[in-house]
Amino acid sequence: MTHEVNYEDLPIDIHYNKLTDWLINRRHCQQNWPASALVIRDKINQALKTLPDVKEVVDIMKNSKITYFHVKEIMSLLSEDTESGKKNILGQYSNELTKAWSEILNLYEKNNLYLAESGQIMSRNVNYEIPCLKRQIARCQQIEKDCFKKESDNTVKAADYKHRYQSSCKKYGIKGDKIKVELFELAKELPQLLCELTNAVKSLDPVADYYRNFIDFIVERNDFSGDSLSMVKFIINKGNCSVYEWRTGQPPITIIDEHQLTNEEQNDKRAQDDSIDWGNIEESNEVNFEDIDFDMSQITVESSENNEKNGEIDWGDDTETTDKTSKKHAKITENGVARGNDALTVLEAQDTRNLLMEDLMELQFFLNQRLNELQEPVNTLSMSQFENASQDILLSPQEISSMINLVKTAWNLFALEHTKHLLQIKRSPKYVERLEESLRQNLILADKMVFQEKEMARRRQEAQREEGELQPKLDALRSETKELKKQIEGEVSKKYKNRVVNIIGEINVI
Repeated sequence: MTHEVNYEDLPIDIHYNKLTDWLINRRHCQQNWPASALVIRDKINQALKTLPDVKEVVDIMKNSKITYFHVKEIMSLLSEDTESGKKNILGQYSNELTKAWSEILNLYEKNNLYLAESGQIMSRNVNYEIPCLKRQIARCQQIEKDCFKKESDNTVKAADYKHRYQSSCKKYGIKGDKIKVELFELAKELPQLLCELTNAVKSLDPVADYYRNFIDFIVERNDFSGDSLSMVKFIINKGNCSVYEWRTGQPPITIIDEHQLTNEEQNDKRAQDDSIDWGNIEESNEVNFEDIDFDMSQITVESSENNEKNGEIDWGDDTETTDKTSKKHAKITENGVARGNDALTVLEAQDTRNLLMEDLMELQFFLNQRLNELQEPVNTLSMSQFENASQDILLSPQEISSMINLVKTAWNLFALEHTKHLLQIKRSPKYVERLEESLRQNLILADKMVFQEKEMARRRQEAQREEGELQPKLDALRSETKELKKQIEGEVSKKYKNRVVNIIGEINVI
């Protein structure tokens, strides 16, 4: 048995993007409807200015765009009002406001123009307005995510730079409140340190005697070792006296320490203005403490004759300062006044300090070699060589090891970072400036990170605020579009004897 299909019972499916063309093709609307729609839109804009300020009207005007269905609501509100809804004997509205909205409603219904415009509004909302709001919200969410990450990173970096600053200050023994003033205050520890260094060198007296006696015995001359360990012997006999006395053999009558005067003047000047310039600095700038070079690997001992001429220790900026001062001021004055390099002690001046370090290395090499010889198997040649040696030369390996430890102790005191640091502070203003700048870089970078952290927090809050404003607009537009879809489906259904009308497409997943 065959059942005939009643096509009037089948639903009408219309794609939202082709609704306007569908209406025109079925002659529900005219092709030139956009021109008429512009006229109606102008009339709506004029009529909106004269609407009463009541809650119902305000709610309608909150919509993104006034459509035919909103006009019907406005007309319903005006008709219910006693004053606005009055009509004359011809059935026309007497109130100008009601008359204007009635005209707009009639223009909309002429040739079903309202259906074409409503379809276009719905299509534009789905294709452009809603995706645009979604993109803006997604952009805000991405900004929030990026800013939160950068905010966290900057917090960690700021803490790291502050920790570096505190660690560096602790390393140099300062608080970090007034860097340059505190660095110059550290120089006051230098006299005590120099006293310890002097005592360490003086403790090498038996080591130096053993070295000289051993050389004299080997070469069988009592005067051969006279020029050996000249700086060690001088400090043992004279202590840490001035370079003037070391060069002339006479103590100076007056010592004018021009280095100290210069440092004190700079100290006083910066104590009055010890503020940090929080200028702009690139994040990529990194503090490189390796620039402060205390490399002692360049010391070489070629022979006992040229040690005092060629051996040098690189003490960084102290080299430049001491050399310049030495050339400018170092001179023996007839009246016994020591200036410039002559005013320094032998442990403070670079040249004499280098000589002392070379003497210590010479002792170290000698004692190590002697210890190796004593630890080797005894042979006839070695025994015969030392048959006539005195007891002060025939030392045991244990005694030699003790002497090596004394030399190492003295060397290590000079090699301490703290020792080199204090000597640099006292004699090199440029070193102090570089050190201060290096320390301040950490504070500047920490402050920059804190600023960027606050900036990221501000941008994140702005993005959250913008997202909070956009989300209600998106929700409202979605609701309006869905409502408009239902209204269009109802109007089209009326024209087809209430057949079910479905508008399909992306509109159903907005």
